Amino acid sequence: WNIIQVDGVWYPTDVTWNDPYIANISQPVSGYENEEYLLVGSDTVISGYAYGVTHVPGNSVSLNGLSFINGPISSPDKYVYNPENNKPSIETTDVIRIAGATRYETSLAIADQFKKTSGQDKFSTVIIANGKNFADALAGSYLASVKNAPILMTNGKNLNALRNYIADSLSTGGTIYLLGGDAAVPESVETALSGLGTIIRLFGESRYDTNLEILKEAGVENEEIFVCTGKNFADSLSASAAKKPILLVNNQKLAASQKEFLDAHADNKLYIIGGTGAVNESIEAELQNYGDVERIYGSTRYETSVLFAQKFFTEPKQAVLAYAKNFPDGLCGGALAMSMDAPLILTANGKEAV
Repeated sequence: WNIIQVDGVWYPTDVTWNDPYIANISQPVSGYENEEYLLVGSDTVISGYAYGVTHVPGNSVSLNGLSFINGPISSPDKYVYNPENNKPSIETTDVIRIAGATRYETSLAIADQFKKTSGQDKFSTVIIANGKNFADALAGSYLASVKNAPILMTNGKNLNALRNYIADSLSTGGTIYLLGGDAAVPESVETALSGLGTIIRLFGESRYDTNLEILKEAGVENEEIFVCTGKNFADSLSASAAKKPILLVNNQKLAASQKEFLDAHADNKLYIIGGTGAVNESIEAELQNYGDVERIYGSTRYETSVLFAQKFFTEPKQAVLAYAKNFPDGLCGGALAMSMDAPLILTANGKEAV
């Protein structure tokens, strides 16, 4: 009956299919109304009625014996009702590239796409991390999931662009998280953003301490924990899309603070992401003192990325692709992938792409 254009694509809907009718004066509503008929696809069957069969999308209208074209034809398969989260998910083979002239502009472009996929007019929270180091932003991926927030990159020099974007995109009274100390996110950034929201800086003496401060702020509960190396970004980049806390470790031994954190979550399942070259067997043995441990890894970062996606995203409708040999775009893309319930797949030019 109706089609709606979103970002240049036409989607079928039927805003009156579930419209109740008046049965009689004493029963003003029929009880047949059902919001599930809004934005459905041909796979949807409700009470024996299938959208693509009984309500076939078209672009012609007949009135008093006359027929005329009334807009573009739309596909009945563009949306499929998702009963788990009570919202439609896009079913399409479109490829969308999100990019800017620099990693900092790209992070803002990704945030704009995040806004669309998460259905937010304005963010209640934004997260800012160093654009030249990966550890704090990767640790912040779980915080981004909990707060439904984008991750923005800074080098301390993109102050005008950063302030203007946050001024336009953060709701009144919102929160701005700065990940890392002054060496990571300079004091000038905090000064430039003053007055735009409540600013909270999360940091520790090392990347591992900062990691724990971020997890404490996010509030880890009874859930799976990913253990990744803090020396490289590839494996934790793949893990950043899965809405789970990431614990960064070195390849020597667990710190006392990390043991304390794991002891407080001793019933949580632990997944090591990456091979023994990333997280060695000694660390694995220590982790076994705190819960069931499973390792997910492949012979390359690309294979690990795919194996991780197969483990935690069984039937994805969409995917986010990120460059495997550098981290900034993928760091921001992890938060976007979370908003889409999509895996983040690592790829690169050349043979790795296949």
